[in-house]
Amino acid sequence: HLAEAEAAMRRRVNRRWMEAGVTLIDPETITIEPGVEIGVETVIQPGSLLRGKTVIGSRCQLGPHTLIENSVVGDDCSVIMSAVRGATLTAGSQVGPFANVIATGTGQD
Repeated sequence: HLAEAEAAMRRRVNRRWMEAGVTLIDPETITIEPGVEIGVETVIQPGSLLRGKTVIGSRCQLGPHTLIENSVVGDDCSVIMSAVRGATLTAGSQVGPFANVIATGTGQD
C-alpha cells in the first residue's frame, strides 16, 4: 500500500508541475518532492529525481537520469545524466554528462 500511496503522490505533484508550464517527458519515471520549485518552460527527462530544498530556474533542460538535491539551478541551465548536491549553478551553466557536483563543506565529499 505504501508504494501505491507514493505513486499517487508522485502523479499529483507531477500533474501540478505540468499544469504550471513544466514539461515532463515521462512523468511516471520522474520524482519531484513537494518542496521543490521549478520555473516555467523547464523540460525534465525520464529517470530524474528532484529532492529537498531545490529551486530550478526557467527554461532548464534536466536529465535524463539526473539527481538534483538541495541545490539552486539558475535559468537556462542544462544538467544531463549527472548529480548535483548542495550546489548553486549560475544561469546558463551546463553540467554533464556523468558529472557529480557537490558543494564544498556539505559533508558529502
